[in-house]
Amino acid sequence: MADDCIAHQPCPDCGSSDALAIYQDHSYCFSCSTRTVFTEQHPRPQPVQTRLHPVGPMRDFVSTPWEAPYRGLDTTTLEQYGISRTDGGITVFQYRDSSGKRCANKYRNADKSRVWWDGDVSAVSWLS
Repeated sequence: MADDCIAHQPCPDCGSSDALAIYQDHSYCFSCSTRTVFTEQHPRPQPVQTRLHPVGPMRDFVSTPWEAPYRGLDTTTLEQYGISRTDGGITVFQYRDSSGKRCANKYRNADKSRVWWDGDVSAVSWLS
């Protein structure tokens, strides 16, 4: 199926570290919205595995209850998907392995200028 994402990798147009989604017949960057249809002149690139920063052991954190919707999601949905916020305003996204066990966290600071991970990112179920 053409809509199945093969890989995420750095975007050559905007420099995003992983916003370029590679599909069977095209690529799309979720950061700069560049869409490229693969042809003989523009073949599909080989997936690139990158790790910008080493990933450390997963830490526990103290979360603050949500008082208002976040990105259009109500508090029940945020809790269901393991999206929380620390006292310092850092948004935490919990990722799970194929058995449902939390295996990694992705963090985003309040002004969205920095994103980092901890835990075993390779065990996240959507990566396998």
